[in-house]
Amino acid sequence: LQDRPLPAGRPRRSAGRTSPPTIGWLAIIGFLFLTGLGIIGAIFTVSGYVYLASDLKPPETLTQIPLAEQSIIYDRTGTIELARFGDSQREVVTFDEIPPILLDATTAVEDKTFWENAGFDPVAIISAAVDSFRGNSRGASTITQQLVRNRLLDPELVQDPDRTIERKLKEIIQSIRVTQAFPGEEGKQKIITAYLNQNYYGNQSYGVKAAVKSYFGIALDEITPAQAAIIAGLPKSPSNYDLVRSAIERCTTEVAEGEDCPKAELIVASDTKVVDRRNIILGLLAEGRTPMSGD
Repeated sequence: LQDRPLPAGRPRRSAGRTSPPTIGWLAIIGFLFLTGLGIIGAIFTVSGYVYLASDLKPPETLTQIPLAEQSIIYDRTGTIELARFGDSQREVVTFDEIPPILLDATTAVEDKTFWENAGFDPVAIISAAVDSFRGNSRGASTITQQLVRNRLLDPELVQDPDRTIERKLKEIIQSIRVTQAFPGEEGKQKIITAYLNQNYYGNQSYGVKAAVKSYFGIALDEITPAQAAIIAGLPKSPSNYDLVRSAIERCTTEVAEGEDCPKAELIVASDTKVVDRRNIILGLLAEGRTPMSGD
């Protein structure tokens, strides 16, 4: 058979050329759809961030907000304390004055990724959400988030139960901004120092120095690991873990029935909530959550 010549002007079709299959068009459409969703999501995220961050305080003000302290009057030598004025017991300390074991006890129970995270811990948030679905609700706020909540958010927002989602989002955004404003290890030192000076530890004691002095009657640098664990456990619920309310009086000497005890001491029983929490924190330290003390 002889090939019939094609009519003039009609192009010869290439043997290997075919029109795009249907699956190819579907892939292109799917790619464009997902790209569009990504762009819309990015615009929505940026817009939401700008809106939520618009009325937040500058993160740099964290170290500029004064902390209320008692006024102390000394004698003319400057060494003997004569009187104190003010309801809040607080003595602000620097990072160098905080014992490493107290730093470790605090991060072990409150924020194990503190020295590495960006101000919030997404893994902890997801884990807490899963636990909430299982009926075991718990918090997932980092040390930076707790500090931001107390010092860099509107008190009305923090106290309004109907604005919890807004507060959480602003808390995370502000925590990220604080971490960026105070970068590196030096920045983390400033954040945790502000946190430990800010915290309420019960019985009108604010800050770790006042708490250690109030509960144990010792200087901050004399604290033991067990005492550090107790102090670190108090901010979660100062009333539930109150050492004073948990303590009972015991006479240090034997006395006859009916006689008054000449000298007594306060002890905390081993079955109290504060001791249980202390033991949990000591267990976390024993697992190796000791980046600062290395003990």
